[in-house]
Amino acid sequence: MNHFHIIFCLVIVYSCTSNPFWEDKETNELSISGNVTAEENELNNSIFVWIKELNVFTYTEADGDFVIPLYSSESTNNTFSGICNVYFFIHNYEIDSATFQLASGRFSQTQIDFTGEGELLKTINLKNMITGFVELSFGVNQLISEDTVHLAFNFNTKSDIQIQTYKYIYGHSENHSGIIFRSMTSGTSFFHRYSSINEIGQVINDQIITLDYINNQNVLWEYFMQTSSLDFSENSYEVYPVFFIVHDYPEGMAEILRLDSIQFKPEYYFQIPSTIRPDTLQIF
Repeated sequence: MNHFHIIFCLVIVYSCTSNPFWEDKETNELSISGNVTAEENELNNSIFVWIKELNVFTYTEADGDFVIPLYSSESTNNTFSGICNVYFFIHNYEIDSATFQLASGRFSQTQIDFTGEGELLKTINLKNMITGFVELSFGVNQLISEDTVHLAFNFNTKSDIQIQTYKYIYGHSENHSGIIFRSMTSGTSFFHRYSSINEIGQVINDQIITLDYINNQNVLWEYFMQTSSLDFSENSYEVYPVFFIVHDYPEGMAEILRLDSIQFKPEYYFQIPSTIRPDTLQIF
């Protein structure tokens, strides 16, 4: 009789996918984790981490740690088999990646960049493409209706690079456009783009263009705005120039970052990590 009880208990234990007495992490809570860094990232800005095949993502903590739950045993896609590509991204850095392999929803024993438990082994240290900062100056000390706001975006290139940005032609000169003002209290964002009517009644709008730069180049972009075009309430704002580095994005990554929707919802711009330092605008 005692032998029957022992055999019966063993059958119950090994036939369960979930055991009430201990946590079966491999079956119930599959995840990948690790630590990634980026060169010249003194402020420890977050890094975007995305698994392409499962279309799940997260952002690193300040120390570079990340964890991405893949799915639970109740998930409808927990039988996935194959290679999963993990991408690591900051806007002004080169994209890096690592891979892991699943077999019927479990970690395969054949891994290169991760352990069999989902811990990152590969060293990820993102390479910087540009470093830069924003600097504001005004015609007078306080903003008034006819004051001109001058914004300078200074940056240095760390590689040959293509950058898309907004510009407009007025007269015989090309001028930069496309700035986001982000409230430091509410987080609300405003996307300012140039639009005007010239002396003969033509509407002048900006357009997005692509600029080419070589490695180790010092670049200055200048912006000029009339305060009458800045219809903001009294507040403090962080000021960012809008630009897009031309990356070879893997399929689906640009969409999940909503790069095509920033002109309609500027808050999406802050889903893209960046180490470019903004300046602050005080409106009284």
